[in-house]
Amino acid sequence: MSAFLQVSDFQGATKLEPVFSKFAHIAAGIEINNFVATPTGWRDLADIQVGDEVLTFDNGAQRVMEIEHSFHGSETYLEQPAQWPLMVPAGAIGNSHEIVLAPNQLVMIENDASEALLGDPFMVVRADDLIGWNNIHRYIPDAMLHLVRLRFAQEQVIFGSKEMLYHCDAVDESGCAPLDVHYVPLASRQTAFLLEHTSSQQHARATDVPTHLAASECTVIEAGYRLVA
Repeated sequence: MSAFLQVSDFQGATKLEPVFSKFAHIAAGIEINNFVATPTGWRDLADIQVGDEVLTFDNGAQRVMEIEHSFHGSETYLEQPAQWPLMVPAGAIGNSHEIVLAPNQLVMIENDASEALLGDPFMVVRADDLIGWNNIHRYIPDAMLHLVRLRFAQEQVIFGSKEMLYHCDAVDESGCAPLDVHYVPLASRQTAFLLEHTSSQQHARATDVPTHLAASECTVIEAGYRLVA
């Protein structure tokens, strides 16, 4: 088997299933080699468990309700080039280091054109819609790609290392009371329009993260964020 899903939920259940016919489903998630912000500091994404709390962009600390791990060998992508992951060079979307994004992963980025045209500097976009911007391109990984999807009671945006903001789904949106904040991604043509009106030399501002997230300044710098009071 070259690709499979492993899903753990809040009841402690774990299930394993192949993903050969589920490319639209599995082409989202955060690459495993990342850290996420929690109330006690930065933690390796691989160590996050169901029930742990993660800091969110708008709603403080929220408990993880479900975790989905998906594993993909390079042969998985041979017949599905539209599902190849993206290589994002350092600085392309404000990220401090080179990162890998799944094509259907939603990310929040800070953009001056968005603020000028839409009145909000933060916009949620589908990673695939960023292809071609600042040398963002598809590629086939040499090794097994491990993606992680964290799910909460309601959809959230979480702080990732390397100055990234990742959208996370709700476990069951139909069964949850909606929050005041909804993260509606821009349509592909809206993203393209905003990028056309953005200088390729624009560097997104560092995302502010409270100082208590890390035990030391070195940890914060390593994770890709600057300290704020």
